[in-house]
Amino acid sequence: MLDFYGEDGVAYQDIKDALMLEDGSLGPNLIWLKDHNYVESKKEMVDEKTIVVYYITESGKQTCNSVKHWLDSIFIRKDRK
Repeated sequence: MLDFYGEDGVAYQDIKDALMLEDGSLGPNLIWLKDHNYVESKKEMVDEKTIVVYYITESGKQTCNSVKHWLDSIFIRKDRK
C-alpha cells in the first residue's frame, strides 16, 4: 500500500481501515518498519486535524520489490508444475 501511493503517503487511519487491523497490531508493525528504515512518518494538518501520514523510504521500496520478485518466482514455479 505504501509502495503504491509512494510520495503521496498513506494516513494511519487509511492503512488501518484497508488492512482491517487494530491499533495494537498496526502500531507495533509500523514502529518496526520505521526502526528498520522502511517507512517514515510525518504529522500533517488536514481539515484542521493533525494526522500521521506514512511514506515508504527508498530502502523500503527496494525491499518491497525484492519480496515481490521472490513471491512471483514461487508462484511461477508452482504454476509450471
